[in-house]
Amino acid sequence: MKQKATSFFCKNCENKLFLDIETTGLRPDKDIILSFSLFIAKNNEILTMLIQNPEEEQILLEKLILLIQDADIIVTYTHFDIFFINQRLKIYNLSQISNFNINLKKIKFAKKIPRSVLEQYLNFQKEYSTTGKELAKINRLYLKQPTSAYETLIMTHNVEDILSCLLIYNFYIIYNSLNADIYPYVEGNFIVCSINVALNLNSNINFKTDDIIVEYDISTCTLLLKLEIISLTLKKPLVPHTNYVYVKGQILHKSLAKFVIDTKTKVKKEDCFLEETSLFLKCPINYSDVWYDKDKNKYTPVTTNTNLILRIVQYYFNLE
Repeated sequence: MKQKATSFFCKNCENKLFLDIETTGLRPDKDIILSFSLFIAKNNEILTMLIQNPEEEQILLEKLILLIQDADIIVTYTHFDIFFINQRLKIYNLSQISNFNINLKKIKFAKKIPRSVLEQYLNFQKEYSTTGKELAKINRLYLKQPTSAYETLIMTHNVEDILSCLLIYNFYIIYNSLNADIYPYVEGNFIVCSINVALNLNSNINFKTDDIIVEYDISTCTLLLKLEIISLTLKKPLVPHTNYVYVKGQILHKSLAKFVIDTKTKVKKEDCFLEETSLFLKCPINYSDVWYDKDKNKYTPVTTNTNLILRIVQYYFNLE
């Protein structure tokens, strides 16, 4: 069995472990685990272990359990790692992992974006750009005929996936830094939230998604989260539509229409709405003043209401 330690320091990681495994495939009833990388925050190191034949898998799993048993939280990129490990532990009649697991792919912000794109946003360049399917094939070849080239590729890929997790974990740190002390302000075509937070980054970041712009200055530890202000013509349903009537071509609530002598007619549900051209923000949360475009995307009129802006920004970085 091969073992390697790589030094690394992580801010805001406390008693957490970051875990990534390499397998020979996706089926734990047939495939096996041949390596794992584990970042142990208290030791400031990434530990990687790699077996050289299938008979060593149980020893690998026993070592892993000893290393993680005291951790408060295990961080993985997806649910796959913990699921696969527990299925293999069951086969060997070993105790399963029950530590609290943070699955980074469940961060709403990260869920819609491929991992490779997230890594680009965070200025992370992997040495090997091997896909999971390609790597599983290499893993199987390695177990049949171990070579130093395969060994280097597998262990390097495993470590790089941990480094990737540590960087993506920054989005979870951002969520935990969002609180009522944030005061949104208007700057150009954006509502801006400025936050002072220590992130695990080696360079500034500046990227835009469909929902938000993220900027970070490592020299000042200043994070800017920007929501775009958009000029749109949107509709707001009036509900329930049975409470509204037409009076002289205008839609009125029955409580007002009763004071009007003119003829009143029923309003169809599909016609019972307000329409307005104004400045709006995307509003993915439930809110009282929501307007819709033709694709049913939700918006709200531009505001610097701290509570509302905080809830919108929290939504993007929250775990589902």
